[in-house]
Amino acid sequence: MTVVLTVIQATPVASGGEALTTDELLASGMLTLYDAISQLRPRWLIPRGPNKYLRRLFVYVYADGQRVGDVEVLRMMRPEEVSDVRYYNASEATQRFGAINEGGAIALTRRR
Repeated sequence: MTVVLTVIQATPVASGGEALTTDELLASGMLTLYDAISQLRPRWLIPRGPNKYLRRLFVYVYADGQRVGDVEVLRMMRPEEVSDVRYYNASEATQRFGAINEGGAIALTRRR
């Protein structure tokens, strides 16, 4: 008997984080960015960090470098509105965006 295993990994990005491309988001067939990410990378929506039991953590969303809220704002965005979406874990997010990002961060670039 032969067993074939397929390993699927998130797309690593040289500048840090993991990424989803426009093509991946559109291929999901979802109407909102939240739903697309929920289907393709559900762990991105769950805060992870060293203090999750001591206080409530959030995954904050940054659009074109500006914080726009937590993951709930993704429910108001459509996949075709963005060209790039990246996830940063707690360590990467606090280095890139500051200490408030202990739960991780999602950074997106809007289409022009």
